[in-house]
Amino acid sequence: LRVGDVAVVEMREPRLDYGRHLDRSFAIGIDVYKEPSANTIAVVEKALERIEEIRRDPQLEGINVLIWENQGEAIRNSLSGLRNAGIYGGILAIAVLHFFLRRVRTTAVVATAIPFSLLVTCGAMYALGAQFNVLTLLGLMLGVGMLVDNAVVVIENIHRYESMGKPAPEAARLGARQVALAVVASTATSIIVWSWLFVSEPNTMVLMMGEVALTICLAVACSLLISLTFIPLASAKMAPSERPQPGIVVRKIVPAYRRVLDWTLDHRIVTLTCLFAIAGSAAWPLMKIEKSGDLPIQTREVPIFMQIFDDTTRDVLEGYVDQVEEWVFSRKEELGFDSVYSFYSEHGFCMTRVYLPADRATPDALERLRSQLRDGLPEIAGVKLEVGDRDNWWRHGGPEDRRMVSVALHGEDPEYLEKLSMDVEERMRGLEHLEEIWGPTIQGTKELRLMVDADAAHSLDVSPRSVADAVGFAFRGRRMRRFQGPDGEVEMVLGLPEDAQPGIDALADLPVPNRSGGYVPLSSVADITLARTPEWIRREDRQTTQWVTVQFDKEAVTTEEAKKLVEERMDGFTVPEGYSWDWGQWGHDRDEALGT
Repeated sequence: LRVGDVAVVEMREPRLDYGRHLDRSFAIGIDVYKEPSANTIAVVEKALERIEEIRRDPQLEGINVLIWENQGEAIRNSLSGLRNAGIYGGILAIAVLHFFLRRVRTTAVVATAIPFSLLVTCGAMYALGAQFNVLTLLGLMLGVGMLVDNAVVVIENIHRYESMGKPAPEAARLGARQVALAVVASTATSIIVWSWLFVSEPNTMVLMMGEVALTICLAVACSLLISLTFIPLASAKMAPSERPQPGIVVRKIVPAYRRVLDWTLDHRIVTLTCLFAIAGSAAWPLMKIEKSGDLPIQTREVPIFMQIFDDTTRDVLEGYVDQVEEWVFSRKEELGFDSVYSFYSEHGFCMTRVYLPADRATPDALERLRSQLRDGLPEIAGVKLEVGDRDNWWRHGGPEDRRMVSVALHGEDPEYLEKLSMDVEERMRGLEHLEEIWGPTIQGTKELRLMVDADAAHSLDVSPRSVADAVGFAFRGRRMRRFQGPDGEVEMVLGLPEDAQPGIDALADLPVPNRSGGYVPLSSVADITLARTPEWIRREDRQTTQWVTVQFDKEAVTTEEAKKLVEERMDGFTVPEGYSWDWGQWGHDRDEALGT
């Protein structure tokens, strides 16, 4: 007896349970990962070169390539943005100095403090083992404006002595000596403001800000060294040949400032009252400012998620995607998008992303696109369309421009936690400024559950393993040992033909072998039920955790106000012993970031 006598043996591609579209055409997705030691930008450049070759290949004409994530571009944009900000900041600082000093030589002396201080700072960073990254460059950029502070104080005092008729060398010596203590104290104050980050308990925010703080502290320390050494020397060697004349600041602004100062000293109570009133007026906007520990995320797409409540096939999912894409493309001019990418899978995930052109993907444009999609998407029977942030809600707080508050319920029994989460969802409904609730009612897929009756199985001499093997073989087949083919290993699967697989209705009569060599129907040893299963089970601190995330209108409330609204609804919500609720990881990360 041969295998071919009782079975059909064939070589074929495995059945796909997912699909992709790009601009309404079939698509495939490719992820490119670099080696751990490779440079991200170098790998991205080589990958982009290959993509350009693909686009120029005549045999591949008509194939559209969408790069939906480019880490190299993000890194380059960050670095170039910081570099340009530092350059423009330095130029503006020099221009302002010249406006007040009104002397090219003196301005040039102060301006040299910027590059000299940066060079010394880079040397100090190398000695301390620091590296150039987005955070250290941010520190250098912020430090550019502080680099000239000490130099301005020193050069202004030297300039004052020159105006009094002192020789250049003596003016430089007296001017630097007189303000040395003041600039040292000013620099020490700046360093102390940042130094607490070096001794704080490490967390994500402290580590990130510590990189910036180290660079700033090194930069201002180097600027102090330059201002007390190079600046006096250059002032003495580059002294003007003529006695400096008072500029517009001394002739116009200083006298006016003196008159204002005299008035405030004569009317102290009125001055203090005005100062307190100005300080108090900042309380209201301070309460309205959004406080967040999340980093801003800039994207160019708006996702549309399709929540399907019943199990279905890839072809049916593709039909849902086709309906959404047809509606989107029928309004292409109105929506102003560049590309549309869709992904659908029988594992319960189905979505379409609408991409704006890179040069038009501003936060306002993305928010306008969200509103247009949310207000106009068609209704599809059996499908719930969700626009926006379901791809970010796993962060349980959403991106910075979203008002999302999360409640975490902890316990042991996942099914009971799901019931509690549904109760929380009901409590949240009707909240003021509510936009969406993410919870168990929109998660998970249907599953078939077989609950083996232990007593019945024992009396019929059937093991639970026999039940699992029989059902698994009938519906999925059985994976065998891999076969070594001419082109490598080949997966081998033993199973029933697709048209011979039993349906759910026939499952009750599926024969299950017992230890005696006979067979019994499945329904005699197990209960068959349909239930909804969550997409995943999360655990925090060794406890099963279920999340309910509430999204609010960002124009109406801040995150802190939204949190208070949720807290008021949760007031009086009781859970049994062994179960609890809090703000979970979202609350911990937020408190940690804002506390830092």
